[in-house]
Amino acid sequence: MIAPLRERKSDIPLLVHHFLEKHKRNLGREVSGVSQEFMDYCMQAPWPGNVRELENFIHRIIVSSQSDVLTTRDIPGGDASSIPATGPGNPTTIDFKPPRRIASLDAAMRDHIQYVLKHVDGNETEAAKILGLKRTTLIERMKKLGMM
Repeated sequence: MIAPLRERKSDIPLLVHHFLEKHKRNLGREVSGVSQEFMDYCMQAPWPGNVRELENFIHRIIVSSQSDVLTTRDIPGGDASSIPATGPGNPTTIDFKPPRRIASLDAAMRDHIQYVLKHVDGNETEAAKILGLKRTTLIERMKKLGMM
């Protein structure tokens, strides 16, 4: 069994750079790297979801950031002096904290699709790419969820 990420802090910089390269390529973004304060933030966060949580965090920051170099200013509600006790959080809201208890899977899907669409200025093709769906599948889901 592999030790949790919180016990393998030395792996975090390698993983951050790996996920940065992977997601900037997939998203077609020109991101050259991360600031030292951003890396410090990643090193200090507890990552209870381990590597998958770190990857999702990097992906969300790349989607929402307009910067060439990721800094703690790109982390909604984050800065180098305030590391959240439970990790960087939930991808469904801008501040990465759930606004309410989500009552159903449909509500969670609707919230996540709205979040992604917001960050790509309503571009359904780009949103589908980020969500790992075909555009037609995204549209069908949006209709099923009452979003269209």
